Amino acid sequence: MCAMPAVSVAGILVIGRLLRPDERLKIIGALAMLSCAPLVASLLRPPLPLPLLLFVLAGVGLAPAN
Repeated sequence: MCAMPAVSVAGILVIGRLLRPDERLKIIGALAMLSCAPLVASLLRPPLPLPLLLFVLAGVGLAPAN
Protein backbone atom coordinates (compact mmCIF):
# COMPACT_ATOMS: atom_id res chain seq x y z
CA MET A 1 0.00 0.00 0.00
CA CYS A 2 2.99 2.33 0.19
CA ALA A 3 3.54 2.13 -3.56
CA MET A 4 0.92 4.74 -4.38
CA PRO A 5 2.21 7.47 -2.01
CA ALA A 6 5.84 6.74 -2.87
CA VAL A 7 5.23 7.01 -6.61
CA SER A 8 3.10 10.10 -6.01
CA VAL A 9 6.10 11.83 -4.45
CA ALA A 10 8.32 10.70 -7.32
CA GLY A 11 5.71 11.93 -9.82
CA ILE A 12 5.56 15.31 -8.10
CA LEU A 13 9.31 15.66 -8.47
CA VAL A 14 9.42 14.53 -12.09
CA ILE A 15 6.33 16.34 -13.35
CA GLY A 16 7.14 19.43 -11.33
CA ARG A 17 10.61 19.67 -12.83
CA LEU A 18 9.97 18.61 -16.41
CA LEU A 19 6.70 20.38 -17.20
CA ARG A 20 5.74 24.03 -17.11
CA PRO A 21 2.54 24.98 -15.24
CA ASP A 22 0.53 25.37 -18.45
CA GLU A 23 1.64 21.92 -19.63
CA ARG A 24 0.65 20.40 -16.28
CA LEU A 25 -2.85 21.84 -16.66
CA LYS A 26 -3.17 20.15 -20.07
CA ILE A 27 -2.45 16.66 -18.72
CA ILE A 28 -4.28 16.92 -15.41
CA GLY A 29 -7.46 15.33 -16.81
CA ALA A 30 -5.65 12.27 -18.11
CA LEU A 31 -3.74 11.90 -14.85
CA ALA A 32 -6.97 12.17 -12.86
CA MET A 33 -8.45 9.30 -14.87
CA LEU A 34 -5.24 7.32 -14.36
CA SER A 35 -5.61 7.68 -10.60
CA CYS A 36 -8.97 5.84 -10.80
CA ALA A 37 -7.64 2.95 -12.90
CA PRO A 38 -7.02 0.56 -9.96
CA LEU A 39 -10.62 0.88 -8.79
CA VAL A 40 -12.05 0.17 -12.22
CA ALA A 41 -9.71 -2.76 -12.83
CA SER A 42 -10.52 -4.24 -9.41
CA LEU A 43 -14.10 -4.77 -10.54
CA LEU A 44 -12.80 -7.40 -12.97
CA ARG A 45 -10.95 -9.31 -10.19
CA PRO A 46 -7.61 -9.56 -12.03
CA PRO A 47 -4.58 -11.42 -10.63
CA LEU A 48 -2.78 -9.53 -7.87
CA PRO A 49 0.19 -8.12 -9.87
CA LEU A 50 -2.08 -6.12 -12.17
CA PRO A 51 -3.83 -4.07 -9.45
CA LEU A 52 -0.48 -3.50 -7.76
CA LEU A 53 0.94 -2.11 -10.98
CA LEU A 54 -2.15 0.05 -11.43
CA PHE A 55 -1.80 1.45 -7.90
CA VAL A 56 1.76 2.45 -8.73
CA LEU A 57 0.58 4.19 -11.91
CA ALA A 58 -2.25 5.83 -9.96
CA GLY A 59 0.37 7.42 -7.72
CA VAL A 60 1.71 9.26 -10.75
CA GLY A 61 -1.82 10.42 -11.45
CA LEU A 62 -1.94 12.08 -8.03
CA ALA A 63 1.18 14.13 -8.66
CA PRO A 64 -0.39 17.31 -10.12
CA ALA A 65 -2.93 17.47 -7.33
CA ASN A 66 -0.19 18.30 -4.84
